[in-house]
Amino acid sequence: MGADRTPTWLASIVEQGRDAVAAFGPDGILVYANPAAIDLLRLRPDEVVGTNAFDLVHPDDLERALANIGGMAQGARPLPGLIRLRRGDGEWVVYELTPSVIDPEPDRAEPRPGPLTAVTIRDTAQQDAQWRFLTVLSSGADVRQCFTVLAGGLSTPTDGPLAIAYDGPGGVRLTAGPLPPDLVGVAEGEVDRTVGTPWATALSTGQPVAVAADDLPAPWAERAAEIGAEACVAVPVPDPSGARPALIVQWPARRAMADILVESLARRPRQAVILALDRRDAQRRLEHLAHHDALTGLLNRARFFARLTELASAGRAYGVLYVDLDRFKPVNDRLGHVVGDHTLVVCARRLERAVGPGDLVARLGGDEFAIACPDVGQDVLEARAARIVDTLGQPFRIGDDLVDVGASVGVARTEVGDPPDAVVAAADGALYEAKRAGRSTWRRAVAVGPAGSRADVEAVRWSGSGPRPFR
Repeated sequence: MGADRTPTWLASIVEQGRDAVAAFGPDGILVYANPAAIDLLRLRPDEVVGTNAFDLVHPDDLERALANIGGMAQGARPLPGLIRLRRGDGEWVVYELTPSVIDPEPDRAEPRPGPLTAVTIRDTAQQDAQWRFLTVLSSGADVRQCFTVLAGGLSTPTDGPLAIAYDGPGGVRLTAGPLPPDLVGVAEGEVDRTVGTPWATALSTGQPVAVAADDLPAPWAERAAEIGAEACVAVPVPDPSGARPALIVQWPARRAMADILVESLARRPRQAVILALDRRDAQRRLEHLAHHDALTGLLNRARFFARLTELASAGRAYGVLYVDLDRFKPVNDRLGHVVGDHTLVVCARRLERAVGPGDLVARLGGDEFAIACPDVGQDVLEARAARIVDTLGQPFRIGDDLVDVGASVGVARTEVGDPPDAVVAAADGALYEAKRAGRSTWRRAVAVGPAGSRADVEAVRWSGSGPRPFR
């Protein structure tokens, strides 16, 4: 279209548009920058025209920028690239630049400026935030660090501050990001469920919610005014390891941004949070598998001995109950391994119910179990051995089959400084004596000997009823 036929209003498309556009001549001198570019680069309007564009380019990126300009003069059309530019406040910021060669048509009123290089400048802060998040995530950082990076990058003057609420260890509600907990729906480690708050609605409905600041309950309406926000947006994110979803919460400065954020946060930011939560859940499951028996869910042998070592290192006394099922092989032979596996699971659950709340229950292998009882006296330890014999001696049904296994138990108690191997070996020796005595009973090791040796065992009979044995 010729200059004499170009509507004057077309210039407003660039002048009033949100895309940042600047242009410079062959000498690199800026001849134009629209208001969006001036605002993005934080420059004063009177210091744009006449500035050398290459003075704004980071020295480490200058050679690449000049190569692109030189290539364009020969007909190349480079793709958008990331270049660091110096803003008016002196900070170097990465922007995506898309250059184009423009040869303006002659104008009867003004001399033709000659070929220009027009550059569209795009802020990539949010994309950078997500890349930084992925980098931190792939480095193995914990979920709090990942969320802090993501929330900080997505907090902008236009969109407002953002934070993420999620369940931490023990179900304690935690937050990450530049917002205080009360503005993310968290009060003293618990979820705030005040009616009318966006986080309470999002948690109850499972859907993103936007609420104008004027419609919030009084305390949060006042808090919104304090931070200059006109709305609050909450987006729920399912947490595979917990009953409560995580939440992305953002407070935009303008109410008009709220519905836009409902849509945008429910896409890539939500997927990023899901990715971090899934990885945390996978790590927890892998750690559990590494430390627990796959069939019964009890501690495995390696983890059991590691915990005994921790007790010994902390100078804590403990007792060990070594348990072996009495008639387990016939169950496998007669009823099959499926019933045998089910029997082990039933016995594992019964053991957990028969011991104290601080005791450590492990499956050492096959039909052998062990229990560590920290900080208990000999009387308590023996009472638990008796209870285990009684509990595992009760028959139970698996389908149509009656299972009657019973158990023998060896008891040993450490003094501070005894190595874990020696304590377990002493309990194993006492178990051996319980087997020799006719099974379905328990025996006590009088003393803990060197690891691998059998300790002295005191003959102890039990009547089969009551919590205490008699001698």
